[in-house]
Amino acid sequence: MRSALPALLCLGLAAIALGCGRKKPPARPEPTPAPKASAVAWLDDYEEGLRQAKEGGKPLMVDVFAPWCEPCKELDRSVFSRSDVGELSKQFVAVKVDGDQRRDLVAALRVSGYPTTVFLSAEEKELGRARGAVNYQEMLETMRDALGRSKQGK
Repeated sequence: MRSALPALLCLGLAAIALGCGRKKPPARPEPTPAPKASAVAWLDDYEEGLRQAKEGGKPLMVDVFAPWCEPCKELDRSVFSRSDVGELSKQFVAVKVDGDQRRDLVAALRVSGYPTTVFLSAEEKELGRARGAVNYQEMLETMRDALGRSKQGK
């Protein structure tokens, strides 16, 4: 047994020297893929969007987001990048609002979480809303419902 101890000790020291038993450094996170281009022609100025809605007789589609919000990014990637959503959005004046920058609008639109897409008449009457990273079918349905309510109000 005594003769085996120095050999085991040597093996242990060799393993330490070679880095055996050390934890691997954490893997670098994969870079987030660039979002697909939006199929929606967004304005970034709510007041300008409201002006255009009044002049053009169109309802507003207001996407309230935050730059740090992962569900907001998912909504952009999987819903607002779709051509069918983009095509239907042409019947609205589409405005993208950074909720961290526009706390006044967050309060006025009663947004309690991101993302929230609020549909408004040109007179700022709510026509509908989509809360969270809804799928594209839910978004299209909400958009169609808001358009229907908008036309009923005229």
